[in-house]
Amino acid sequence: MKNRIIADGGSVQNIPNIPADIKALYKTVWEISQRTIVQMAADRGAFIDQSQSLNIHLKEPTMGKITSMHFAGWKLGLKTGMYYLRTMAASAPIQFTVDQEQLQVVDTNVARQRAAPKKRLTSSGYNGSYAAIPRPMYAQKGSGHGSATSVNMTKFVQNSDRDADRDAHGKNAFYYSMVEYLVFDQLIPAAAKSNK
Repeated sequence: MKNRIIADGGSVQNIPNIPADIKALYKTVWEISQRTIVQMAADRGAFIDQSQSLNIHLKEPTMGKITSMHFAGWKLGLKTGMYYLRTMAASAPIQFTVDQEQLQVVDTNVARQRAAPKKRLTSSGYNGSYAAIPRPMYAQKGSGHGSATSVNMTKFVQNSDRDADRDAHGKNAFYYSMVEYLVFDQLIPAAAKSNK
């Protein structure tokens, strides 16, 4: 995969195993419409006191394209029409590190698989499964929730967090440390209940 991205100059658009929604999200500057860049600059302009450096990237610039970009920016109220005009290099460097045989990738079903359906908010809450509960690294490597190591580490982390809360918020740090109780109650129920 890495070699294919290098061979394509950083682009993922020609890699068959990448889904279309990922391809739409990750584009190089040469694959983005520069009119969109000008529009986004105009949208940001309302929040900028002076001006911004707007760079235009055109593979093959012509007087017509440049004039069109300037007029689009002027109509949108940009203070700086274009700071730099970037063009694509006429030649590409030789890619010594890319193995051409490895680039012959067989199309898999990854690009054709549908992404997991997005959760939608309904009146009763989210549909679908609950999000995974984050677990500390020691709980993943241990022999399970009931092991002595994980229980001792839980007590250590709870005490450290409680001390840090007291240092930051004074003696009444109960409300600031409620998150630790919520997290650890779900991670290791037996250890959390024995500490209460």
